[in-house]
Parts: sequence; C-alpha cells; structure tokens
Amino acid sequence: MMKALSVSNLYKKIEKRILSMSPLEIFVIIAVLALTVFTVKFFGIRSEWRTIQVEVIGRDWTQQYSPDAYKTPYWLSDKLKVGQTEKNNTGQVIARLINFDSYEKNGQENDNYLTVQVKVDYNKRTNRYSFKDKYLSVGLPIDLNLDNVSITGQVIDDNVPEEGYPTKIFTVKMIAYGLRPWVYSEFLNKPKTYNQGNHELIADIIDAQTKDQTYKSMWLDNGLLRLNQDTAKDLYLTVKLKATQIDGKWYYAVHQPIKIGSFIFLLTDKVNAGFEIEEINESAN
Repeated sequence: MMKALSVSNLYKKIEKRILSMSPLEIFVIIAVLALTVFTVKFFGIRSEWRTIQVEVIGRDWTQQYSPDAYKTPYWLSDKLKVGQTEKNNTGQVIARLINFDSYEKNGQENDNYLTVQVKVDYNKRTNRYSFKDKYLSVGLPIDLNLDNVSITGQVIDDNVPEEGYPTKIFTVKMIAYGLRPWVYSEFLNKPKTYNQGNHELIADIIDAQTKDQTYKSMWLDNGLLRLNQDTAKDLYLTVKLKATQIDGKWYYAVHQPIKIGSFIFLLTDKVNAGFEIEEINESAN
C-alpha cells in the first residue's frame, strides 16, 4: 500500500514539474532529445555483442616482435575458465569467455585460443567496430582482463559463427622418419592427445607400427663409405584427428593444416614428434 502511494506521489510531482515548466525549458529539453537522436542516426554508432577468436601472445607484437612473442606460459591455461568475464567501471559485463582451446607447445609454453563475446561499438559510417575505444579487426592486438587474469592477444577472427566452427573426425595415416627407440617405443603404447582447455580428445592413435629406416646416414672411414648402423626406425601411425574448419579449410589444433604432405605435431603427455601426412579419410564417427 505504501509503495503504491509513493509511486502515485512521484507521478504527481513529475506532472506538477512539467506543468510548471516555461516554454523555453520545454524547448531546451525537446532540442536535447532531438540532438541525441540525430547524433545516433547521423554517426550511426550502436552497441552490440560480437563473438571473436583471440590467439594469446606473450606481449603486444605490434610494439616489439621477437621469436618468443607468441609464446605464453603453460600455467596460463590453468587460470582460465569458461564463463569468466570482464566488467567496465560501472560494473557492466563487456567481455565473456565462452570457449577455450589450449595445446601444448615445445618447452613450457602452450598455444592458447580464446573464443570471447565482446560488447562492441559499431560505427555505421566507417563500417568499423571498436572495443574499449580501440579498433577491433583481424590482426589487431586486444587486451582482456577476465576475472583479474590479464591477457594480451591478437584477433584472428572478428566474426565467429554463432554455432561455432564446424568440426569433423579424420582418419589420417602419417609417418615419422628415423625416430630413436625411446621415442617410437612410447608411441607404440598409443598415447592420446587432449585439448588442455576443454579436455576434449583431439588425437587418438588406432594403429602404430615401426619399420627399418627408409633413409640411413652414411659416413666416410679412411676413404670407404660405410652405413651408419643405428637403432632408429620409421614410425607409421593411423590416427583419428579432430579437425576444425576455418575459412573452408580443415585444421588440427586450430593452426595445423590437414592435407597430404603437411606435417602434424603430436604432443602427448608422454612423448612428442612430428609426422608427415600420407593419407586422409573421413571417419564415420
């Protein structure tokens, strides 16, 4: 009852204030509203949500490039979780992490890719988007702070499909030449490879065989050409790879193209090696 009375009193105060306004005051208010509408229409600026993909880098590569610029520490993947957000000074959410892909790299680095929804401003006159007062487009750097985890990255897709990228399982035959016993013996145990961001299986070895080396090294001994008798072997794998389609092409771990002759790096928990693709077939499942 008290709430109804307070609302009623508020309406009466507003009505009284409007009736007591001079023609000049009414004109000023109408002019301000008209100017606001005109500004929005003329400059064509509107806010909207846009889904982008970001490759995490060590620092802003446009300022200082080095071979290590794209490397990010392995522990960063432990700090990121789907659902983390960034807020502006008024507490409004302006960025939200909706997917996270993380793939082991050589050493203590990971390749990290974030799918993020960002609140952007679109300028109709320039046909450009901006985020936090900076232009947003493919190749440009972007800074995010997701639940106090600071990230520097570059935009690699500024319009991710609403349903996400298409995925498919391929059965791929591949070969690695001249692997040492301690390497090929681990692969014979068929270790699996996972996306460390969402824990999905991305490489499943279904067959592994070794053969004598196709290419063997030779050396000169007092004018005689001798064959180097080592224990290395060629390793043949049949692997089910989870692939992602980006711009009409299929990739393993986001950035490794799946095509005949390409090299695929399998980085498992136990062993790492690079393989050349010999044959590709679509899997039933």
